[in-house]
Amino acid sequence: PASDPKTAFEEAQQLTGILASLNDSQLRQIALLKMAGHTDQEIAELIGCSLRKVLPMNGKNSLILHFGVYS
Repeated sequence: PASDPKTAFEEAQQLTGILASLNDSQLRQIALLKMAGHTDQEIAELIGCSLRKVLPMNGKNSLILHFGVYS
C-alpha cells in the first residue's frame, strides 16, 4: 500500500488501467474479489469456475501480482 496520497492515487490509476485492459470480464471479477480479501477457493465457488482459472496463470494476471492482488 502507498504511504502518501499522491502515490496511492497513481497506483489506483495504474490498477484501474490494468483492470480495464483485461479482456475477460471473469478475470476482472476475480481480481476485484481478490482485492476484497476472498481466498482463491472462495472466488472459484462464488463465480462458478475452476480453482485453476482463479490462480495467476498468464501474463495479464501477473501484472496484477504487482499490486498485491494475488498472494
